[in-house]
Amino acid sequence: MIIEIRAKNCYAFKDQIAFSMKADMRNKKFVTNVHKENNFNVIKTVGIYGPNNAGKTCLIKCIRAIKGVLLNKKNRLIPNIFTESDVCELGVTFMASGRKFSTVA
Repeated sequence: MIIEIRAKNCYAFKDQIAFSMKADMRNKKFVTNVHKENNFNVIKTVGIYGPNNAGKTCLIKCIRAIKGVLLNKKNRLIPNIFTESDVCELGVTFMASGRKFSTVA
């Protein structure tokens, strides 16, 4: 289960961004949408919304790129055009078999 996605210098993201699936248990409204495992509370489903040109599509492209890297497929990452670096940094934190893993792709 995915806990967090990170991206830096990819598409529209110049600085590092983090898309977290950690549940805030102070809000008890949607308790049925929370998966609990080993002291982690993770949201089962999430929606992405925001104004135009905020990076929603770029986030989805980063998630697809991470999937492609993990499946050893060719990807088409594009670094942010406003930086001098050609290096795109992607990362994912996930739980598997009750253990937490963090990777950088």
